[in-house]
Amino acid sequence: MVEDNTVIEEISAHSIKQIIQKVFGTDAQIKAVNEVGTLHEFGLMRKWEGSHNLIYIVALKSPSLKVVIRFCRNIRDTDLYDKEKSTYEQLAEAVGVRTPTIHLIDRSKEIVPTAYMVMEYLEGEIADFLAHPDNPTTSQKEKDSIENEVGRLHAQIHSITRPTTSPDSARKRDYVDYFARIEEAVAQKFLNIEAIQLEACRRTIEQEPYLLLDKESLVLADAELYFTKAKNEWEFAFILDVESVDYSDPYGDLVDQACRPSALHQLGHPFVIEDVRAISDKPFFQGYESIRSIDYDRLRHIPVYYQLAIWCSVIRGKCRTHQGRAELKEWLEPLLIKLISFLGQKEKTVSG
Repeated sequence: MVEDNTVIEEISAHSIKQIIQKVFGTDAQIKAVNEVGTLHEFGLMRKWEGSHNLIYIVALKSPSLKVVIRFCRNIRDTDLYDKEKSTYEQLAEAVGVRTPTIHLIDRSKEIVPTAYMVMEYLEGEIADFLAHPDNPTTSQKEKDSIENEVGRLHAQIHSITRPTTSPDSARKRDYVDYFARIEEAVAQKFLNIEAIQLEACRRTIEQEPYLLLDKESLVLADAELYFTKAKNEWEFAFILDVESVDYSDPYGDLVDQACRPSALHQLGHPFVIEDVRAISDKPFFQGYESIRSIDYDRLRHIPVYYQLAIWCSVIRGKCRTHQGRAELKEWLEPLLIKLISFLGQKEKTVSG
């Protein structure tokens, strides 16, 4: 019997065969099975195995095709397969982007003790890898072209909008409610941050006019854009891993792009855009603005709030375990103090 807290580390060849035959019939024959792992080249991440799913690529002899099977690693986790499927359908219809076909979503646990999804395998390279400054396989012209197209794709997807419940609803959901997680951790003595600093930071968040939003956009978050090379040119091919795509502030995606090639969560200090002109000259932003305008003054003010929200999002999970609480004290508390102090000092400017 498999316990509910079991983490799936491996799927047997027999189980994969059963799944393939469930999807494609009993005559289906497997040619090869490969587990997908994180792959680095030139010191850069080329492929990422993911933390929530155990992933296999299965090549079939008959029918002649490849599929991807993603298994939810932790039986207790709630999978997002239905949401991912509906998002693929929404993007394909609204923007016309290529998305993988979903063959099956199965939560019955008849074959394996966890939920899984069988989907079409598509060949391509991740845009972040191709356009990274340290990737020697692409020229600067190719990198610029890829980033420009990535900007255009972001603008197209951000053009899918919906009205907010109220101008302040997004601020409350994405920042005020998340900030409460810091206050909870302080109350439980998992974090040591002075009350006066917390109060000043909360007032800044509640008064910041740049956090007001009339419309939300569909944002890409950590979705992956893949390119393929045709006639010596890299062209957008498809989008993948859209389980985190949802309606939110589109400037979150723009902040992520503004601090590239670093990831925002890798920055150990308040991220502030000092030179707006340098940002606007990047190929990504030029591509974006060919379709959708950017308020660079707003973009300049948003990053520190977005950075704080990212760290707030991991606090509750860290508080649940002894190791997590140790990590809070060791490296997250000093970073949060810097961010909270920065925003607390900003209070007079915002309220004035």
